[in-house]
Amino acid sequence: MKKTLGLVILTAGIALTAGYGSYLAPAYKAELIKRGEAHFAGGIAKEKHAAYCKVRKAAALKAAEGCENKKGRIKNILNPKKLEGKPPIRQNYMKLKKLMASQEALPTKVVKRRKAWVRALKLERRALKAARAVGAQGPVPRLTGWAGLGGVGFGFGLLLVIVGSWTCRMAIKDALVSEDGDAEAGPVDFGVLLGSVLDRARALQQEMAALEAPVAADLDRLKDQLDDIQKGDLARLCESGPKVQQRYGMAGFAEIFSPLSAGERKLNRLWVTLVDRHWPEAMASAEGAVADLERAVQAVKSQAD
Repeated sequence: MKKTLGLVILTAGIALTAGYGSYLAPAYKAELIKRGEAHFAGGIAKEKHAAYCKVRKAAALKAAEGCENKKGRIKNILNPKKLEGKPPIRQNYMKLKKLMASQEALPTKVVKRRKAWVRALKLERRALKAARAVGAQGPVPRLTGWAGLGGVGFGFGLLLVIVGSWTCRMAIKDALVSEDGDAEAGPVDFGVLLGSVLDRARALQQEMAALEAPVAADLDRLKDQLDDIQKGDLARLCESGPKVQQRYGMAGFAEIFSPLSAGERKLNRLWVTLVDRHWPEAMASAEGAVADLERAVQAVKSQAD
């Protein structure tokens, strides 16, 4: 229940911070609107120019004023070097001045398209002037403008995120320190389980060392004892990895589970050697598993300290 409450608070906090965080400062919003209007005006001017070039080509006129010739080359209105480095509003003015000075005789249909293009260029110039008049807002005014509009809501949402995260973490911690005997192994009883696995593995290794000439029945009995260890407490230890990481952090988790995983692999190897009746390798695997499990126990103790 506590974890569910924490998730609800956290979700509400994320929603509020996302919503209020997306607000724009009024002046910056106006700046973006003007920029957008200038951008779209430029797009319309390009469309009108393409329509003009199309009717010009249909009228069998030679390429001019930014239109392509039969070879696909563009006949520029002005030398590109003259426009290089100049702001868009200045480039627009220079193009319009050149176009207005043109004395080329054109068919009526072409003149109509040309006038539509020139009008679009003038509208683009007007939009560029409006965008320049608004200017660019600096980061500090933009931040203060946003804070005055959505800062309170964002701050409240951030508070909910902190409270929700803390509540969830406390709920997880309560689950980890629960001493319910029916619950899965958690970090509190992890050391007890690990000690139990070590004691049973050590007892198995000592029993193996006491056998001078093991027979098939001895190997089967040892394998059954090993099965109990692997399918019981050792399996619970391996499943509790996320809880151990939550309790001790990634570094502590690695320090504990590195030798524990090595011990588990050697116990798996021991099972295989018992099945294959390879006694020397079985002894080596048992001794190695005990040594790794002892290192894991020491790691748990060092983390607890």
